[in-house]
Amino acid sequence: MSVDFLDETADIVCAYVGNNHVALDQLPKFIADVHRGIAAAAAGQPLRAASQQVVGARSPQ
Repeated sequence: MSVDFLDETADIVCAYVGNNHVALDQLPKFIADVHRGIAAAAAGQPLRAASQQVVGARSPQ
């Protein structure tokens, strides 16, 4: 089964960004992280939890 990483990445990023705030300067890293995660999953590599908060997440005030 072939996975089109670009289409899958675009679908996930579009869905996330459509429902959440992502700072413009963080968008390239977010796209790269999603793509890397899809490629790792397709290769059977274990996924690691992110060491940072979700991009654009804000602390409650």
